[in-house]
Amino acid sequence: MSPDFRPISIAQMPVGNTLISRKRNPFNDTRLLLTYRIYKERLLANKTVSIRRCSHTESEANKFYRFLRNKKVNIPELIQMSCELPSGQHLEDRHVLVVGDSSSFKMYKHEGRFEI
Repeated sequence: MSPDFRPISIAQMPVGNTLISRKRNPFNDTRLLLTYRIYKERLLANKTVSIRRCSHTESEANKFYRFLRNKKVNIPELIQMSCELPSGQHLEDRHVLVVGDSSSFKMYKHEGRFEI
């Protein structure tokens, strides 16, 4: 082994890194992927971003909160997964509405908690 070999943690790698592919299983956990799919389905069906309103039960709401607090779940990956189209679905010959927003949020209380 060469003396300049310096291994790094997967947690230090950005989501889009070509050296590490998480395409096989996003979040590196099938249970988290299943929870994400249920969470996304509930948000779209209920047309709300409130976890309490889109959850059917208290335990399901807690499950979604635990999912969002999990260290394996990060904001860039959630955004990327939420923007992907299902396979076989294309936007050709369709109207697409893109909404821009210049709002900004001040989250000084959570400084260092979010990694974007």
